[in-house]
Amino acid sequence: MQFFQSKPKCPTCNSQLKEKPKRKQKCPHCGNEILVRSGRLVSAEEAFIIDWLASLEFFGVTRDNFIQTRDRLTKKFGKTASANDTIWSILNRLIIKHGADNNALQQIYEKMSSLVASEGKDPTPYLLEAAKARKARNEEFQKTLSSPDELESKLHQILYGDNTNSPTDKKNAHSLDSHRVTNSKNESTNNNQETQKVFLGQDELAFVRKIRSENKLDQAEELLRRAEPSPAVLDELRKIASTRARTAKKENDWQAVIYRLDSYTTYANQWREYCIKLVNQEPPDHTESDKKLLQEAKRKILAE
Repeated sequence: MQFFQSKPKCPTCNSQLKEKPKRKQKCPHCGNEILVRSGRLVSAEEAFIIDWLASLEFFGVTRDNFIQTRDRLTKKFGKTASANDTIWSILNRLIIKHGADNNALQQIYEKMSSLVASEGKDPTPYLLEAAKARKARNEEFQKTLSSPDELESKLHQILYGDNTNSPTDKKNAHSLDSHRVTNSKNESTNNNQETQKVFLGQDELAFVRKIRSENKLDQAEELLRRAEPSPAVLDELRKIASTRARTAKKENDWQAVIYRLDSYTTYANQWREYCIKLVNQEPPDHTESDKKLLQEAKRKILAE
């Protein structure tokens, strides 16, 4: 007996396809995107829903939650609520539900940031809320490490058990506790600057590239300066410095050329060790053309 496998169809228009796509592509019939999730062909909207439900699974969000929220919003709006609006409503409800959990709040605000950035909107307010929650979470953790009596009791129990009453043992346990508290305080002080920074994911960086291409350099640079200085973030700052330097060249402002390019170099050097520690990668250097431009600017200044 011979079995015939049905031909693949576009998930949007249901037209037959010559072969099953292995990655994202446009339907030759309706022009809508066809994506692949777990070997199944889905529309762009369905892929969005699948990806977000997977992202929110940790918070207990299910497909039924999505359907119920969408139905509620559809009745409220008088038209079918978009998948984006539905996810946004779910995220808002998660904030109410987890309002006392700073670890959860950080993650939720980061997801909000990602969603608005993917829509081409400024994610800064949500990035700042995520950073605030992260700082509060770290401060809460620090308080637990700043209680020597509590630490001594826990560590003493772990090391010696409940029946050890030796003054010498207690002294050693307290010494270990003090060492941990001191190290924790030092680490907190050293990382204080980092905890104030916001994290830019792929969607946020895509938003930065978008506004940079629209020549909104001030807005892009402000967001990048707030961000954790990863190589990807620094590369965007490098490109902005390059754009500003070339604009200055056209205006025959050679001092500005030097200032723009050197300012990036200074900032990159400031965070060099951080980048290496973060991803074992140094900050991106200026392109060869920008290095030549910098040399040209310095020669012009010297010749004046």
